[in-house]
Amino acid sequence: MSVVEFGKEHPDILPPMMAAKAVSVIEAHQRSFRSAVEAGVKIAMGTDSGVGRHGANGRELQLMVENGMTPMQALVASTSSAAQLLHLDSQLGTLEVGKLADVIVVKGNVLDDISVIAHPDNVKLVLKGGQEMKNRLIKD
Repeated sequence: MSVVEFGKEHPDILPPMMAAKAVSVIEAHQRSFRSAVEAGVKIAMGTDSGVGRHGANGRELQLMVENGMTPMQALVASTSSAAQLLHLDSQLGTLEVGKLADVIVVKGNVLDDISVIAHPDNVKLVLKGGQEMKNRLIKD
């Protein structure tokens, strides 16, 4: 959904045909997403569009919650469901011994307010494959 939102908000960046399509499909896309959530369809977060902004995954989670998911459902869609869809669930998607440790720690409780995950200043620790990429736990 953030890809469609991006296209609507930045028509100057996309080819005119793509920008027009983003505007024309946003409401239908939101309706179909809500219907899928209500029907219990397993949803995985991600895109193959190539226009999503790096670091904007938090906005996608916000949109998922705004369109019918609980914060926990959005987190599951972004982790274990995505790993299952890609047939990588034996390696990632959940915190288990032997799996890759791709983890972020944020300031705030994402189950109370999913938007905290969308603000870079709230990201306090990033582990990629168990390796520390960012650590602001001590500074803050």
